[in-house]
Amino acid sequence: MYLKGIALFVAIYGHGALAALPDSCEEGEGSACDKCTSLNSEFEPAGVGEVWYSYCCTDSETTTDTPPITTTKKYCYSYSLVGFPNNQYSGNKPSCDNTFSAIAWSLHGQCSTTSATNPYTKLAAAPNGCPGEWNSSTNYEVGDTVDDDGVVYRCSGAAQFCSLYGPDLRGVGAAYWIPTNSCEGTASPTAAPDFGSVQAGCPEEFDSSTTYEANDSVSITRDDGTSIIYRCKGFPESQWCSVDTYSPLSTEELCNGGPCWPRAWIKQGACTGTFTPTATPTFDSNNIGGCPEAYDDSADYEAGDKVSITPSGEDYGKIYECKSWPHSGHCGKEAYSPANTEKGCNGEVCWPDAWTYIGGC
Repeated sequence: MYLKGIALFVAIYGHGALAALPDSCEEGEGSACDKCTSLNSEFEPAGVGEVWYSYCCTDSETTTDTPPITTTKKYCYSYSLVGFPNNQYSGNKPSCDNTFSAIAWSLHGQCSTTSATNPYTKLAAAPNGCPGEWNSSTNYEVGDTVDDDGVVYRCSGAAQFCSLYGPDLRGVGAAYWIPTNSCEGTASPTAAPDFGSVQAGCPEEFDSSTTYEANDSVSITRDDGTSIIYRCKGFPESQWCSVDTYSPLSTEELCNGGPCWPRAWIKQGACTGTFTPTATPTFDSNNIGGCPEAYDDSADYEAGDKVSITPSGEDYGKIYECKSWPHSGHCGKEAYSPANTEKGCNGEVCWPDAWTYIGGC
């Protein structure tokens, strides 16, 4: 009679206990439970472009009955890796005791090791197969695509960083490459890159022995015969333009795992041929006057100053006037001297950037 009374009391009022443990997918109590990925290890499903992690632990509840009743259940959880920059903390794995894993891992929910439904969705297949894999020697543009283990990634950030960092769900590359499709096989041959309008005339080829300044342009001829123009960035990046490591020709991965040139140079587009040579200044020998002072590369010239140059073997001099600011800042530089015939500026002599030819004297 006494035992029946206790049983009736428990049936009516319940145990003197904590709140009941929630349903467990692993115990077969939940509904619509997803499948756990490989337990206790990172898992990158083919064609998904995500990193997953699953683990299991147990939870117990003990009632205050006499005698106490203990209930134990097993719970499993699945997580996906978040994006940049917190993805770099992927080593801080979720676990039963780790409350800091949320920095890099996002809880998807409970999972079951016996379920058949994956928690992830495979990306739509690319219609033309897989593009080429990322290559540190390739200069990528926004919109370019590469393949990484059956996933197509599209360059969606600054193009120079796509050339520095390859697709990496666990690293910096996740900030610039976005997974778009799954792929199999090899894509059909890609048409030659479209650089838009092709400039008529290429600047001189890059020369490691030349000292380059901000806005100087050079050209590089690729293996396919296409010539590409690069422009030296402004200060302070321009100080690297004359350093071999930052040459547009260098493919050494010395800057954060990639080539260094994007830090110093900007890719401008394609070009063909060479610049038309600048015509030699001419003047009417019957209508000349006296000559101003001869050009002196040690003098400080200002806008409006006039100088003369008398070429060797000629009877008449030539007058040049220093241009207005900011061009006047070059008038005292030897490279921009009217007497300098070296073609150091885009394949041409430099003096027209600083001086205006006036006439003979």
